[in-house]
Amino acid sequence: MSATIEILGVRVDAFTYANVLDIMASWIEHGGPHQIATVNPEFVMAAQHDAQFRQTLKNADLCVADGAGLLWAARVLGRS
Repeated sequence: MSATIEILGVRVDAFTYANVLDIMASWIEHGGPHQIATVNPEFVMAAQHDAQFRQTLKNADLCVADGAGLLWAARVLGRS
């Protein structure tokens, strides 16, 4: 798996767009269910108060940043 960052305890996988497409193509080729979470600031805040939602995000096969706010947070945390 890739390097990851945590934003207020929520995992965000540090993949490029091309990496995500490659991963998805591999999943399609090999079959089986997979869960992708498109983590946005609202998800991060909801996970602070909803343990079941936080666990759902934790169990996702892939958590990608959805939105400029999380990309900004990644930069602040030293990731690009």
